[in-house]
Parts: sequence; structure tokens; C-alpha cells
Amino acid sequence: MKAWLITWEWIGDHAAMPEKVVAILSPHWSDEKVREYVEVLYSNLTYSFSERMSYAKRKKDNPYPAKFDMYGGRIHCGHNPSLYARKVENLRVSSNEDGSESLSWDEIPIPERVLEHYRKKREEQA
Repeated sequence: MKAWLITWEWIGDHAAMPEKVVAILSPHWSDEKVREYVEVLYSNLTYSFSERMSYAKRKKDNPYPAKFDMYGGRIHCGHNPSLYARKVENLRVSSNEDGSESLSWDEIPIPERVLEHYRKKREEQA
């Protein structure tokens, strides 16, 4: 199945999270709806109560707004660890012998035409 998948990403063992997968969302959600969800999710998972209250009162006070990457359709939020949201395909669950479950999926590659567009844009700026 296709779905929006939100995972933790980190650099270094000091920032590792116990569970990589954070959420699975409907593939029918819009990019903007997912971006807003990821931003609220990150704040609720990582901010103190006072930081959450500040963010709830004034959205501009958020130090880590969720942003689309340069290719679009992929969302990043936070700083080590950070949340990473993107659509994936062939999402599947496997049952392990101990009764736990594992999740696997296939990443959807960035279309070559999109990559080429950004390569040209960078060359023009150089």
C-alpha cells in the first residue's frame, strides 16, 4: 500500500530514538496537511510544556518549523533527531517469531526530471 510515513532520522548514537517509525498517514492527505501535522507532532514529542505553550500562542515562536525539501513532497522538522515525512509504497507488516511486528517499505525515488531541474538551477546560481 502507499502511505505517508513519518520516521525519526538522526546522526550519531547520542540522538538515536528507540523507535524509528513515528506515524503512518493516509496517502490522500495533502502535502500541506502532513507538513502541519509533522510540525505539531515534533513540538509535542520534543518541546517542554512552556515551549509548547509559546508555540500554541504564537506560531512564529517555533524554532523548528516543518519544511519541504528542495524537491518537494518530502518534509523535515527538527534538529537531530528530526522527523522525516514522505510518501512510500509497498508498505507492509511482518510478524516476528516473538510476536512483535516489523514494518518495511520502498522509498519513492525523486523523478529524474525534478532532479535535472534543480541541477540546472544550481548551475545557474554558480
